Amino acid sequence: MDKKFWLIGAALALVHLVFALLFANLTPFKTQGILLGQRGTDGRPLSVPDVGAPDELPHIVYIEHLKAGEGIPVLDPRDPDLGRTYQSHQPPLFYGLAVQWSGIFGESALGMRSINAVFGGLTVLGVFALGWWGTRRREVAVIAAGFAALLPMHIALSGAVSNDPLLFCLCTWALAMLALISREAEGGLCSRNLIILGLLAGLAFVTKTSSLALLPTILVAIILLRKQIKWTEWIPGAVIALGIGGAWWVRNYQVYGDPFAIKIFQEAFVGSPKAAMFQEAFGAYTYWTQWVGWWTGRSLIGVFGYMDIFLPNPVYGIGLLLLVALFVVGLLQAMREEDPASRRTFGMGAVFGGVTFLQFLQFNNLYFQGQARYLLPGIGALALPIALGGTPKGRIVLGAILLVALLALDIYLLTWLPGQFAIRAVVL
Repeated sequence: MDKKFWLIGAALALVHLVFALLFANLTPFKTQGILLGQRGTDGRPLSVPDVGAPDELPHIVYIEHLKAGEGIPVLDPRDPDLGRTYQSHQPPLFYGLAVQWSGIFGESALGMRSINAVFGGLTVLGVFALGWWGTRRREVAVIAAGFAALLPMHIALSGAVSNDPLLFCLCTWALAMLALISREAEGGLCSRNLIILGLLAGLAFVTKTSSLALLPTILVAIILLRKQIKWTEWIPGAVIALGIGGAWWVRNYQVYGDPFAIKIFQEAFVGSPKAAMFQEAFGAYTYWTQWVGWWTGRSLIGVFGYMDIFLPNPVYGIGLLLLVALFVVGLLQAMREEDPASRRTFGMGAVFGGVTFLQFLQFNNLYFQGQARYLLPGIGALALPIALGGTPKGRIVLGAILLVALLALDIYLLTWLPGQFAIRAVVL
């Protein structure tokens, strides 16, 4: 492909990085305050230790633990300081990288958060690669990457400290590599890409447990490509992936008696709002539609601060209608796809997105966690159908409308959010 075309993907990645740094700079950092949408037992706004971004403080505590030379932390559900240490069960890759990054750029808000602005930009470039390698349609690659670059929630996550942006990056590039492998398999596979895929998957496994959605996706790829690639050719990459992930899983088994530390996490998460409580109070239908569905839909576009700053509902309603319409039309378009490599890419994306969605449903069946960030490891699988919707000319027009609307919303948020944070960054 023309190298100049890749400059478009790089430019979109840079746009995302710049917006993420701007969001990182305006979002309060380790700042005590209140939540206006939640009340304490006294009926007053709920006081919280940090109003900046969900779970950011515990992620910072993990980094500080490593920086102090105390090794990888161990999650203890009985820890009196559990509110600050409940991320201690997480795999270590992001935190180790963040230690090195903050050692160079400092421990200020931008110093700590800017690493994720870089990972967010790389994710956008990965979506661009997925769009091109998966479909060989330039407009699809640009629209998909533009959506990932300008989605406000993705920008906000890239402007905060957590292991999510690295997870999004690795999973997106793993899907992109599967798309490239699928396309190159038609004319002779380069085994190097299978090694790269194994490395990406292995690194994802030591970033966050939800990356396990890659396993069934790769298994489906092996089945779909069985005529083009011998199953033995997948073995070196599999050894790399399982070797990297397996070392962490063995450690977890030795420490927690559970390779994925799920049980210990559930013990530590016991104070979180349980799904059963909501279903008893409101009924299952209301819980899944009005609570999980509506909260998740809004947070796909953007809910800010500690899930406490909401845009007007019409913004969410119009935005979600447009995204759903594009997504559905794109799925129908994908079902009519004639190119074998493109069909395989859509199939693998559907598997990864589907498994990620099932993980989300399982989590919300235990605890109320209506946050779209749990779905965004599949941002590439989401962006591809959205970009594919309609005829070539039609998708360009609709894509342009979508991207202009998102850009306008991002610019508006830069002026609106500081005031919203200011009225929450107070101590009662």
